[in-house]
Amino acid sequence: MTAYQTPYYRRPQPAATHSWTRAAQARIHHGKAEEIHLDACGETRDVTSALGTVFTLTPEGRLTAKQP
Repeated sequence: MTAYQTPYYRRPQPAATHSWTRAAQARIHHGKAEEIHLDACGETRDVTSALGTVFTLTPEGRLTAKQP
């Protein structure tokens, strides 16, 4: 498994015009042909791979994986 993650800041839309929130992106290459993209803008995101592995990304940039 190879993971590339980048913490960044994204302006929330459309609520506040002059404030920023924590955000993170992750691109995961899992197995031979599976590619997963995660965007966490202000809240945690989860995705399940075809093999059943659950990937979780927090807005602070923490990436975790849990296998079944």
